Formats: sequence, structure tokens, C-alpha cells
Amino acid sequence: YNPPLLDILPLYVLFMLLSPFVMAHGMRRGWAGWMAASVLLWLTAQFGLSHALYDALRALTGLKVPLSQIGAFDPLAWQFMWMFGLALGAGGMAVPKGPNGVPRFPHWLLAMAVAIGVAGLVWRHTSGQTPFLVWPQFNPLFDKWHLGPLRLVNFFALVVLVLRFGPALLTLKPRWPWLEILGAASLAVFCAHLVVVLLALALFGAGGPQRPVWIDLALLAVAFAVIYGVAWISRLVDRSRAAGRRANPPPAAKAVNEAGPR
Repeated sequence: YNPPLLDILPLYVLFMLLSPFVMAHGMRRGWAGWMAASVLLWLTAQFGLSHALYDALRALTGLKVPLSQIGAFDPLAWQFMWMFGLALGAGGMAVPKGPNGVPRFPHWLLAMAVAIGVAGLVWRHTSGQTPFLVWPQFNPLFDKWHLGPLRLVNFFALVVLVLRFGPALLTLKPRWPWLEILGAASLAVFCAHLVVVLLALALFGAGGPQRPVWIDLALLAVAFAVIYGVAWISRLVDRSRAAGRRANPPPAAKAVNEAGPR
């Protein structure tokens, strides 16, 4: 049975294990086939393919762990987000750019993205995580665990806004090195925070109004101190490994360096 928050990490691990093979194939032969298969998997997940596969596995093996305890995130749905990120990051999706290198989109698309982004932000913080209180039959369209279609529409609107306005915002915002350190070691930080959360739950139980505020503030301070320490150590390890690779390059790279430019 899954302890709290441990349904996300196995998903990360699975996708990370598959990423080198998918990227190697996609960068050699293109991303159209991968994206088509990914969209098809996401679509079948909306109609319960994961549940059907679980039922077949349970009938075959006698598995007694309930589906709800295997993990809240549907891998067949969330693989689309992973695949989209790989294709976009590896240059498998052409984004039109202007003379200054900033992504360029049609005015109508940009206006629609702004409208959807603002509406989604306001809606989320006024209605909470259940967007349709009067018509609950529409809530699956925003479903988080199965990555519902309207949630994807909102995601694509935010992608357009980030690609268009992100570079300019980066030049305006102040740099916060401590946040950059945390971000550079995000996976290690996430794993460490899971340990902190499970220890806090085991020692202090779930939070509530009956618990003094100072305990929550102390837990928050300790949690940030731990994850920052993990990020700092992770950076030191990465730098040490990079220095070791520069000092002792692989034989092939050493031969190329010795040969010089042709």
C-alpha cells in the first residue's frame, strides 16, 4: 500500500528510465510517431484503459492491492505530459520565432491563451479544486489524476504564455540563488521532502486546528533546511563529478582532443 505522496515518485522513476531510449529514437527518426502513440494512450486512459488493465492483472495474478492504493496518477494519461516535454525540449516541435529569437504566435492564439490562463487562475482560486459544484458531471473534464481534456487546454495556454513572455520576464526578475540551487536539484529535493513529510506524519500526525502554530512553523523551517542541505550537497557532488570528467576524459574524447581540429 502506498504511503502518502509516494505515488508520484515511481512515476518519475519510470519515465526517467524510459527517457534516454525515447529521446535517442525520437532525435534520430522524428517525434511524430511517438506523439501519435502518446495522444492515443492519453485518449484511451480517459475511457478507463488503466482500470481495464488492472482488472486483467488482478484476474491473472490474484493481486489484492486495490487500484486506489497503486497510485492516484494514471501513468497512461500522464505519459503525454512527459512525452510532450521530451519532444519540445529536444527540438522535436518547431516553435516559430521572431528576429530576436523570442517565440512568435498569432495574435488570436496569444489572446486566447491569456483569456484561458486568467480565467483558469481566477476559477481555481474561487471554486477550489472542484470546478463544477452545480454540474458535477463535468468535473472529469478537469480531472487531475487522469489529466482531463480541459486541464490540458489550460496547460497548453500556459505553455504559450511562458514561451512568449518567459524570456522577457527572466530579464526583469531578480535572481535568487537559493531557489536556483533547489531547482537544479529538484529530483533529489523531492525525494528528501518525501522523507521529511513521512517523518512529520509519523511523529506529529496530520495537521489540524488543534495543533499549535509554532509546531507547524518549526516543521516548515526544518523541512526547508533539510531540502536546501540536500540541494547544496547535490550541487557539490555534481561539480566534483564534472571536474573529474574534465580531468580524466573518456578514451574517445581524449583521442579527439589530442588530434586537434581538422
